[in-house]
Amino acid sequence: MVKKEKIFLTIIFVLGLLLRLLPGPDRWSWIYDQARDAYVIRSIISEKNLVLVGPQTDYPGLNHGPLSYYLLAPFYFLAHGDPNLPGLFMISLNLSSILPLYLLTKKLFNRQVAYLSIFLFAISYAQIEYARWIFNFSVAIPLLLWSYYFFIKDKIFAASLFLGLAIQGEIFLLYLLPLYLISKFRKLAQVLLGVALGLSPLILAEFKFNFIASRTFVTGFLGGHGKDYVDASYNLWRYLDHLGTVMKFTGAGLSYPMGLLALIILLVFIALNYKNKLQLVLLLFFSHAILFTFHFPDKVFLDFAVFLPLYVLIAYALFTLYKLKYKFLAALILLGLIAGNVLTLRSNLANKTLFDGYHFTQQAMFFSSKLEILDQVYSLVGEDEYSFSVLGTPYGVRTVWASVFEQYLRRHPEAKKPVWHGFAANGYPADDFFSKSDALKNKHILIIEQNQDLISPYIREEFLAEQNSNSQVVTEKELYGYKIQLREKISN
Repeated sequence: MVKKEKIFLTIIFVLGLLLRLLPGPDRWSWIYDQARDAYVIRSIISEKNLVLVGPQTDYPGLNHGPLSYYLLAPFYFLAHGDPNLPGLFMISLNLSSILPLYLLTKKLFNRQVAYLSIFLFAISYAQIEYARWIFNFSVAIPLLLWSYYFFIKDKIFAASLFLGLAIQGEIFLLYLLPLYLISKFRKLAQVLLGVALGLSPLILAEFKFNFIASRTFVTGFLGGHGKDYVDASYNLWRYLDHLGTVMKFTGAGLSYPMGLLALIILLVFIALNYKNKLQLVLLLFFSHAILFTFHFPDKVFLDFAVFLPLYVLIAYALFTLYKLKYKFLAALILLGLIAGNVLTLRSNLANKTLFDGYHFTQQAMFFSSKLEILDQVYSLVGEDEYSFSVLGTPYGVRTVWASVFEQYLRRHPEAKKPVWHGFAANGYPADDFFSKSDALKNKHILIIEQNQDLISPYIREEFLAEQNSNSQVVTEKELYGYKIQLREKISN
């Protein structure tokens, strides 16, 4: 790599770093999954709790790998659970993707296309958010790019090893395994050995836990399709929706239909200027479609594997336009992509949303938002002792609020920790953070989360009836769709 390349890569890295730091501290996605993982990860060092499996998928018994846990463990341990240090590590890990993406694109095409692809990666709104999402799938992004790079270099063992490591980050990346097995059939042993080594913790867990993941995958994930009707046209439209979403969050369009239209134009242009080297990129881009033939979670973060080949396709199209003497048009499109990403980032920062709130069930997605809610709580209770109840999901699980209170109290040592009143589900991380009381304090806080309508109506009515029989509302505030009620104990 010559000096000029190193300088350009450094500039792109710094640009990407500034954009990823722009949202500021505490703005990390923080719902139950992140709070749960934070406690499990901290226990790896503090309690020497070595684990073989990582976060659970939507199918109980089928887990991702523990790689993200071990990578984040020292940072959570040093930060005493504060997500800012682990978040900075995730930003650095995301930016490390620039190197394999550059090497991959340069190997396939040339230096100019490689420069464009890493520039698009650095400014992409999607990557800015993925970098700030302290979750298992974010770890898979650089690993997947290294796998692709070694794949085109025909270093099959290394490619398969990194694929196995990436699958630890997101188990549904298993859809790429047939591509590796078929295209490199003559080196089947290397593929199997590399993937097995990358997935070794999960393989060991299978033997230890009586193959529970394999049984869940067959009976729960695959077997479920024999019970439920899968509408082919509905899943096709879902797939197209996701393609439009991916293109929009790459900066191409102000709306999802506009993003899909831009993608169609891009693919038509590539078809008219096709080169054999595009075959692998297109295959990686469209292979994601296989997931939509199943009951697949409709979540935007599972599209991360589609973004990576898309940056290469757009970079190739821009370079081709430039070579065809349409320099002004190429520059105009590039400026449009820059503007699209900037506007999307600006809009989400202003509205305090993540991916425009795409298919999320609540607004207070960020750690910073939940800290603001606690600011409101303490503005209501002052220095007095108080009890605390929550109507939200997961119902009765204290993990999220324990993690937020823990950091809030570390920053505000004068604030008093509340006692938990009401139903408390056991068997979850941080169950012992709050002391539990059947009796209300004179001041009582009830938080009604925005997603409380996901709870059974019977449970909601019973919960509110108990609250109303023991306390009355003094004042109510609302923030991010969360109702924060200061209640006063009713004297008998």
